[in-house]
Amino acid sequence: MEALQMTMRGIREMDLPKPRARKGEVCLRVELCGICRTDAKILREGHRDLLLPRVLGHEVCVIDDSTQKRYAVWPGETCGRCRECQSGMENLCPQMRILGFHRDGGFAEWMTAPRRSLLPAPPKLPSDLVCLAEPLACAINALEQTQVKTGWRVLIHGGGVVGLLMGMAAKEKGATPCVIEKRPAKRKMAAGIAESLELEIDEKIPGSRFDAAINATSDVKAFKEGLGALRNGGMYGFFSGLASDPDLSRQELNEIHYRQLRLAGSYGCTRRQMTQALSMLQRNISAAGHLIFRRIIFHEIVPYLPVVESGEFFRVLARPAQKD
Repeated sequence: MEALQMTMRGIREMDLPKPRARKGEVCLRVELCGICRTDAKILREGHRDLLLPRVLGHEVCVIDDSTQKRYAVWPGETCGRCRECQSGMENLCPQMRILGFHRDGGFAEWMTAPRRSLLPAPPKLPSDLVCLAEPLACAINALEQTQVKTGWRVLIHGGGVVGLLMGMAAKEKGATPCVIEKRPAKRKMAAGIAESLELEIDEKIPGSRFDAAINATSDVKAFKEGLGALRNGGMYGFFSGLASDPDLSRQELNEIHYRQLRLAGSYGCTRRQMTQALSMLQRNISAAGHLIFRRIIFHEIVPYLPVVESGEFFRVLARPAQKD
């Protein structure tokens, strides 16, 4: 707890020295860093992957001052030798070190990253949207693990940033997504991106059985509803960890058996998926722009954490204060 408090004090003060890059790393200037709900939650209750004290922040747009080039940063650092790394599942590397969890992240003016984790930002892609590459890549991973195909009807529980990005990615796969968001205010906020993408957003699950369902929310009820909405032989994408014990009944578990439902977990993303995400954002600049709620400076992060954790708004981005 003391280390967690030190980390929060560090966010308030932001008086951090410029880090020294190790071999294979680059020292980078942070232009913007997204604040996700995970950042807000771990400052209150910790996280299994968090090593304290730590500079948080893993959704970054950075600049290499030596070249003036902008980059998104794949937030992983892997061994490159294990079975997972060699088979394209680098996000599951047993030796994974994650930006903002195992190594200092983007809530500071400067950060370091492995050179191989730098992904060039498309020249015309706004820096705000570069910060969305990581969450979009996680959504792409979920769709890949769930094996979503052209023509599939895909149910997505959760109309937050990730759920809507997942809807965008599903549309690009040729699927027909339906996003379920129970809060009227959130549905109203999503009207802009819904119109741009011709994306269906509903309060309740409409119509017949879906080919796939994915939870972009930790709500246990949504997990159960998603299982029930699948067609026989349908696929459930377990994306968001649950906030509490699911308390699944024997009947619900037997439904998986009798209806041959399939479950697939997804966690994080790969560099390939982040590269895909940057290209997808470039094609959807107008739509994705609706997902940016506000820009703040680093010193304002702590007061904004309850706002972020509430899930009532879209993405808040933080930047260094302007120097005199």
